[in-house]
Amino acid sequence: MKKIILIGLILFGYACQRETREVPQIPFDKAKWDMTGENGYPYRDNMLSDLMDDQELKGLTREKLFDKLGQPTRTQDDYVYYRILEQKLGFATLHTKTLVLHIENDEVNKVLIHE
Repeated sequence: MKKIILIGLILFGYACQRETREVPQIPFDKAKWDMTGENGYPYRDNMLSDLMDDQELKGLTREKLFDKLGQPTRTQDDYVYYRILEQKLGFATLHTKTLVLHIENDEVNKVLIHE
């Protein structure tokens, strides 16, 4: 029982810490966007603000979107998903952040962040 309470407190502390951390922002760079490390994509979260603010994603065709961002993490119906961040504790996923784009008539018409 004590172990369960201790694990719960650790997870709670980790979740609270995650909300207060500030992510240093860097300009979008396709080479860094494509890089993967042992914990996923090390630069995507840092580039997300620039990508959302300064890069025009709405109106891009599917082909131009894939040229710009590469192949998505997954696709489903008219949506494409790019994993931005995934925080794990062992095998358990604690937090994910995903860039979600809706494509209609071969053009991006919605850009969302899912956490």
